[in-house]
Amino acid sequence: MARPFSQLPQVLAKRQKQFERGIDIISRQGANAASVRAINTTRVDTGKGRSNWLASTGGPLTLVIPPYAPGSKLGLGESGNSRGAQTQNRSIINSVWKPTSEAPVFIANNVDYIFYRNFGLCSDGIPDNMLAKAVIAWREQILNIKKVFID
Repeated sequence: MARPFSQLPQVLAKRQKQFERGIDIISRQGANAASVRAINTTRVDTGKGRSNWLASTGGPLTLVIPPYAPGSKLGLGESGNSRGAQTQNRSIINSVWKPTSEAPVFIANNVDYIFYRNFGLCSDGIPDNMLAKAVIAWREQILNIKKVFID
């Protein structure tokens, strides 16, 4: 049934809120997917590299934190450092960051060897491509969203 023209302002206000909510959902899901992919594709020895994927707002963090679950030769299957980093990132992405404010969320890693690992400039010469994989995860998440706007 058609609505009277007098209801147009209310309908537009409702649609604007739905649109902003949709942008919020899409942005958060994309950022979380990118964060998880960067964390989980980081090779693990002591846990330091994986633990230091840190989300922030206002600018990238410049600190390096100790591993959440330190060890030696932990391997890609380890989960303690992954869970710690994902929890930190989710807390910023889902609670602090406001996607509709147009301010970006930053996911950075300041461990000195991460740059070299990412591009294969290390002893084994094998690039981990963590950043490219994170961008691909973000893109996949955005493309997989079926319906965000609900009446």
